[in-house]
Amino acid sequence: MVFLIGGPLDLPRLWTAPQVRDQENLKIQHGNGYEHFSFAEEYRVFQGSALPVYRWRRRTFIAE
Repeated sequence: MVFLIGGPLDLPRLWTAPQVRDQENLKIQHGNGYEHFSFAEEYRVFQGSALPVYRWRRRTFIAE
């Protein structure tokens, strides 16, 4: 699980990401595109666990 900052308002702030390693970028399919997040080099504690924080960087559209 990771903590997301920024991006679309309807995207959950807590995201279950399969096997994400810190310092990797995330690409999350959302609507007709992808939301891109980068590791913010920080952690936030949620229910006793330190979750990596990812900040929104950009949106790209799915090619047809």
